[in-house]
Amino acid sequence: MNSAELVAGNAPIDFVVLITVTGRDELDLEANCADMLSKAVQANCELRPVFAEQDAGFLASALPFGRVDMS
Repeated sequence: MNSAELVAGNAPIDFVVLITVTGRDELDLEANCADMLSKAVQANCELRPVFAEQDAGFLASALPFGRVDMS
């Protein structure tokens, strides 16, 4: 966003999307994750995996009035 857009009253926003990747077995899951990562890079999207942190990821995305530190 450039300064002219900010002066005009446009605010920068970020979108959050939860993506679930599944597979029939571990190899299938790894292949599907690699495919998703490839498609995200092509779409200029940043992915942040939440391995074993699904509850924090859900709270951060589903409860916009709260903030969860995902770093």
